[in-house]
Amino acid sequence: MRRELLSGLVLTAALAVAPPALAGTASAQDEGCRYYYTSLFPGPNGETKGYGDYTEGDADPEGRVCRDGWWSNPEGGQNPWDPGIAG
Repeated sequence: MRRELLSGLVLTAALAVAPPALAGTASAQDEGCRYYYTSLFPGPNGETKGYGDYTEGDADPEGRVCRDGWWSNPEGGQNPWDPGIAG
């Protein structure tokens, strides 16, 4: 019983330390963004399958810009999914 309890505590402690350690290995800028190509949203060369990896500051085929690992609208652009705009 003690062995199982001890191994459970060790595992819990290891899991508690792992996320901060992994988070420190790469910044969001290093991760970039990924855009999946479909028939409705083709790639820059007409691809309808697959995906493209974009780095920080790159624009996708829709005109969004990769910032901190997330797609965002360019300055002044509106997000159609923003509840404040959908009025």
